[in-house]
Amino acid sequence: MVTTIQQPKNFPNHPVIPLLNSTTSGIRVIKPYLDRAATANSLDFGLLESGRKYFDYKNMPFMHKLLERMRNERPYDGLKILSNTHLTWSTIAKLEPLLVSGAHVTATVTKTLKRNNAVVDLLRKANVEFIEEDQLNDDYDLCLDCCADLSGTISPRIGVSEQTQTGSVIYQAQGDCDFGIISVDESRTKKLETYYGTGDGFVRAIMQYVDTPLNKLKFCVFGFGKVGRGIVNTLKHHTDHIYVVEKEPECWADITNEPVRMMINRDDKDLIREAIRRADVIVTATGVKNAISDCYDADMFDGKILANMGSEDEFGYKFSEERVLAKKIPINFTLREPTLAKYLDPIFYLHNVALDVLLKQKNKVGMIEIPEKLDEQVLQEWCFYHNESYDTVRNL
Repeated sequence: MVTTIQQPKNFPNHPVIPLLNSTTSGIRVIKPYLDRAATANSLDFGLLESGRKYFDYKNMPFMHKLLERMRNERPYDGLKILSNTHLTWSTIAKLEPLLVSGAHVTATVTKTLKRNNAVVDLLRKANVEFIEEDQLNDDYDLCLDCCADLSGTISPRIGVSEQTQTGSVIYQAQGDCDFGIISVDESRTKKLETYYGTGDGFVRAIMQYVDTPLNKLKFCVFGFGKVGRGIVNTLKHHTDHIYVVEKEPECWADITNEPVRMMINRDDKDLIREAIRRADVIVTATGVKNAISDCYDADMFDGKILANMGSEDEFGYKFSEERVLAKKIPINFTLREPTLAKYLDPIFYLHNVALDVLLKQKNKVGMIEIPEKLDEQVLQEWCFYHNESYDTVRNL
C-alpha cells in the first residue's frame, strides 16, 4: 500500500509530496522512473543512482518531485546548461533532474568550491559531461553558479541562477550585463540552509575536533547574520555560554530570543577583548574576508580554538592555515555531509527552478527577484513535510 500525506486546509495548490523510503512504517518507496532515452547522451542513470547511498536521498522530497516533472515535461529541451556548485554526494540529486530535462548539461566545480573527486569519477563513469573550469567555453544558455565563480568568464545567453550572498554581491557589482540574474540567497527558503543547516553542520563538525563536552565550552561568535544566528540557535541546545559580536544594529533586535551571555558592538574593543579572554572557541560568521586580522591583534586569540564558518578567510593574513581548524575552510566542509539533505533539498530545488523564471523572463537583463509565491510554496511544503512551524520558520 502506498501512503501519501494529505494536504491540510489552506495548503497551497501544489503537488502533494509522498512519504519516502521507510523500512519500519510499511511505506513503499516511490521512485521516479528514469527514462534512459530522456537525453541525447548515453547516460548511465543506474550508476548515478548508486551514489545515493552516500547521502540521505529519502529526505529530499523536492528533488524527487522535480525529477519527475523534468522527465515528463522536458522543459529545457535543446538548451545548454552549465552547473557550478559544491560537488558532494548530495549534488547528484541536484544534477539528476537537469539530466532528464532535455538539456545538454555540463558540470564543473571551480577551485573555491568543495570538490569530492569520488563524485567527479562517478559522473564521468556515468557519461555526464564534466569539464574543468580552465577548459570551459563561453557557450551556454543558462548557468547555475555558486559564489559568482563564473562571473567574468561565462556570459550565458539567457541567465544565471546564483546560490550565495557573496555571489549575489559580485553579480550586482558587475553593472550592465546582457543576461538575467536570479539570487536565491534573497529567498526565505535559503534560510533553511543557512540558519538550520549550517548551524547543525557547525555543531556536528566542532564535536569532531574537541574532546570536551559542548556544555563545558564557552563560544564567541563574530557575526549575527543568517549563518551566525543559525550557529547560536543550534549551540543553545548544548550551552548557554555564548558571546556574540555584531556591528549591524538591525541584528541586535533578534538577540532577545537567543540565550547569549553578551551581545557586543564590534566597536567596543574592551568588551570584545574580555569575551575573547573568557571564550574557548572563536567562530567567524561575518561574511567579510580578513574580518579578524583587519580589526584585532593575533595574540588576543592565543590558546583559543579558531573555527571559520564563512566562505571567505575571515581570520585573515595574521593567522596561518595551521592556526585555524580545517585550514580556514568552513569546518562543516570537513564532514561527508556538510549540510544535511533535509536542509539542502529545498534550496537545491529553488536554485534549479529559478531557471524556469529566467526562461519566462528571458528578455529581461540584470537582477530578477524570485517570485514570492514560489518562495512561500516551497517554505510551506518543507515545514509541512518536516513537521516544523511555518510561522516560526517564515519569521526567521
